[in-house]
Order: sequence, then C-alpha cells, then structure tokens
Amino acid sequence: MPIKKLFGRIPAVFSIVLVILFFSKPLPVNAADVRTGNNVIISQSQTNLKDLYLFGRTIDISAPVNNDVVAAGGNINISGAVSNNLMAAGGTIIINSPVGNTVRVAGGNVTIDGPIKNDLVIAGGSVIVSKHATIEGDLLAAGGQITVEGPVKGKIMMTGGDITLNSAVNGNVTVAHAGTFTLGPEAKINGSLTYTSTQPLTKDPGSVVKGPINYHHVEKQQQKEQPAAQAQAWIGFGIYQLLVEIVLSILLLYFVRKGMLTTLLRMKESPWKSLGIGFLYVVFAPLISLILLVLLPLGLASFFFYFLLLIVSIFIRDIFTGWFIMHWWENRNKKDYFLDWKAGVIGPIGIFLINLIPILGWLVSAIIGLIGIGALLINLTNFMPQLQTIPKKK
Repeated sequence: MPIKKLFGRIPAVFSIVLVILFFSKPLPVNAADVRTGNNVIISQSQTNLKDLYLFGRTIDISAPVNNDVVAAGGNINISGAVSNNLMAAGGTIIINSPVGNTVRVAGGNVTIDGPIKNDLVIAGGSVIVSKHATIEGDLLAAGGQITVEGPVKGKIMMTGGDITLNSAVNGNVTVAHAGTFTLGPEAKINGSLTYTSTQPLTKDPGSVVKGPINYHHVEKQQQKEQPAAQAQAWIGFGIYQLLVEIVLSILLLYFVRKGMLTTLLRMKESPWKSLGIGFLYVVFAPLISLILLVLLPLGLASFFFYFLLLIVSIFIRDIFTGWFIMHWWENRNKKDYFLDWKAGVIGPIGIFLINLIPILGWLVSAIIGLIGIGALLINLTNFMPQLQTIPKKK
C-alpha cells in the first residue's frame, strides 16, 4: 500500500475503532456518583461504589468500584479494581489495578500497570504499558514515547516518536509513523508487522515476527511532503479531545440538563434565526469589546463572556448532535427521546466523524456551533426580564 494511502486511512481506522469501543456499552450517568474538589480521595474504607465521575486536581482511587469510572484531573492514581469501563484524562495518570472492560485514557504521562479485560485506547506524551498490564483485546496508542511490555492478545496500532515493543502480540502490529522503532528481546508477534519510519527498526536477536514484515521508508527531507507527522499529531490530539468532550458533555448534562434542553429546543425551532444571531455575534462582538476597552472593566468582561460563550458552544454543538441522532434513532421505533447521557456520548463521536470530511465537515460543525450560540443568546435575552421581576429581599 502506498504511504500516502496508508496515512490517509489512519484517522478513519482510529475513528471506526473508537465508535465501536464507545458504543459497546455507554456510561450510565443517571445513577452516577459525581465528586469534585481540589483533592478527590476514594479510600479503601468506602464500599458499594458504582459509576464514579470524579473531577479534581488530584484524584486517588484505592477502593474497588463495581461499575464504571470517569476521571479528569491533574494527577490521577487508580489502585482499586474497576469492574467495568474506565475513562480518564489528565496530566499524570497511573493505573495499576485490574479493569474488567475497556480503558480509554489520555494524558501527559500515562502508565498502565494492571490487567485489562478488553481494549486499551491510550494517548499521551509518555506512554508505558508495563509487563503486568495484560491486554485481552486490542491496543491503540499514540504518543511521543511509547513503551509496551505487557502482552496483547488482540492487535496493535501505534503512532509516536520513539516506540519500543517488548511483549507478545497475538494479532498484527501496525505502526503508522515512528521516529524510531525497536523490537525488544521479549517481542513475539504472531501476525504481520507493518511500520513506517525514517529508518529501519532495531530488532533484538531474541525477538520473533511470524508474519511478513512490511517497511515503508520515509526520507527525512521528504517529511514535509508526507502527512505522517500531521497524522500523528491529529490522532493524539483527536483522541484526547474526544475523551475530554465526552466527559465534559456528560457533566454538563448532569448539572444543567433543563437549561441545555431549552437551548436545544430553541435550536430546533428557530435554526435560521439562531444561525443569524450567532454569526453576527461571533463577527461583531470582538469589535464591540475593543471599543468597550475604553472602559477597561466592561471591555475585559465582554471579552471574557465572548470566549466563554465560544467554549460553551462547543459542548452545545456536541450535545445537540447527539440529541438529534437519538431523536432519529428512537423515532425509527416510534419512541420519544428527551435528553440523557446518551447525547453526551454519541454527540462528540458524531462531530468527530463529521470533522473527518474535509471542508464540508468543518462547515457543518461550525454552522451547528453558530446556531447553538444564537439559541443560547436568545434564551439569555428572554431570561433577563424574568430576573427583574423577582422581588428583592427587604
């Protein structure tokens, strides 16, 4: 397969696998135990834990959890067994406990040191899968430096700067792009090995590859002409962004479900009006804010509100997409759909796939976001008079 075609298919392959993984069993937010704070500690003394959603600077879980765990923070340490799915995003992440289903994790430095019963999707600056981390399913990894020492019973797909594989793999191994690629003495690949790099792999005499080895060479001076580096960065950032958007969308639905539903209904009932208002606001609000900088506090406040609204519109776009898809799906069976956690999971994945379409996908995503901004502004405008009618305390 030509190198250009290989790289062209990488994002699609990763997105398809991500859809399979996320749709296999979504996270039930309705019964979730949400905990936030500077330090979120789940000690061994805590029992009967189910569906934990944790957000904080430091997160430490040492007690077993009977179902799913979603965690986002600066430093995350998980030593308690998780019986079902685990999703985590943060700076430094260490998982040294068994996980009963799929693990999806993105962070600066990520270490997996426990057995995983299903797939592992991982992205980070530094990624370590230790010899204690038996992967029963597939491994998808993207990072600056990747070291895999734990056995993988499925297949492996990786992209990164420096990659070292030193474990047994039952399936095929595909390395989309690597600065350096090393097979250690414990590497035993039962399937084929396909890799792309600027130089041939470093292969220890003790390593074994039973299938064919396919090497795609990339000249250093031609790297700008090849989309390999862009594909590597896109995949790593895409996985991280998708994880974060799913977590934050679910959290937003958990806390402001009623307000979100009001905005979604406005988007559905008045899409053109909302689009027009959203477009005008995005174009002219920065100019107005610059003028208001003459009155420094008011100008800074308007800039802050502008960027805050842009950030919120991302999640409105994601949730609206999930809400729209679930409406269509349920209507096929003549059922009604209102709004729940499914929209927070399906929406970001839907936008992720839409953005894979050049130009048209980005345009559709931007239009949905503008409609969301307009609908939110209309609702805020309608809400302000209600605040004025609230009697003040004497």
